[in-house]
Amino acid sequence: MLFFVPLVWLGFSPALVLATLVLNLIYQFWIHTTWIPKLGWLEYVLNTPSAHRVHHAANVEYLDANFGGVLIVFDRLFGTGSVAISRLGENASHVTASHPARIIDSAQGHRAPSLPAGGDAGVRAL
Repeated sequence: MLFFVPLVWLGFSPALVLATLVLNLIYQFWIHTTWIPKLGWLEYVLNTPSAHRVHHAANVEYLDANFGGVLIVFDRLFGTGSVAISRLGENASHVTASHPARIIDSAQGHRAPSLPAGGDAGVRAL
């Protein structure tokens, strides 16, 4: 929340800043759901749940893809966007432990593999 205080210093209304934060939080909740199907033409403009699932996938071909928070347009422009064409794997950063030492140990055992020398075979660009 403190990160957005400079917006108020620049003259934005505190109510507007807070409303924007609330809308963004609602949007982030929406794109992290798994029960929403593909949304047709919106997939080319907005970061939708299906596009965001690719971002969290552990598959080698989907690493470093779909970074957009709200708009997927920038991923299309910069070549980081991809569409899932195979089954998505579990998130590589998923940690089930609660003790700090076990979290570190768990994270070391779940490192995502690096991209193969051939590049991004199996990924269809947006």
